[in-house]
Amino acid sequence: MSRFLLLLPIAMFPLTWTTASTPSAALDSSGAFYKLWIGKFPSDRVKGKTFLEHPDVQRRIKQTLGPDALPEMKEMRASFPAREYQNWLLVSGCQPHLCVDAKWTIAINLISDETWACLAPLAADFVQFGASNKKPIRLPRKEGQTCPEGENVAEQFSRLSATELR
Repeated sequence: MSRFLLLLPIAMFPLTWTTASTPSAALDSSGAFYKLWIGKFPSDRVKGKTFLEHPDVQRRIKQTLGPDALPEMKEMRASFPAREYQNWLLVSGCQPHLCVDAKWTIAINLISDETWACLAPLAADFVQFGASNKKPIRLPRKEGQTCPEGENVAEQFSRLSATELR
């Protein structure tokens, strides 16, 4: 019996090792997961997937911008490194050589888990904005207007009135 007790911890070690390294869906939607993206391009891979391939990112895009946004965003392959600004992860991409006219931006709050998103499709006469638990809106595009990036994200989203995002 004492030999059994000595072998039990050795037999249990592989089980605890595989359990500890198994990724969970909850971890992939946490602030800790999104912090892994800071400094990376959306085309880089984290946990084996690009930013737009991650199920939680896809859920956020569908929730904020609707089901048609993701395919358009995937076509915009030029990108910038993700950055953190005042507890927001800022990720954006654009159409190569046409970043002025075709761009997307996603901002994820690393504390509150709130999401803001913007999509300015190339051939569209609108810019689409969305936020967590809000209906997406399309604003008429003015000359030079596209999705915000960097510190301008919070400023531009905060200008949208409560009646526009409901």
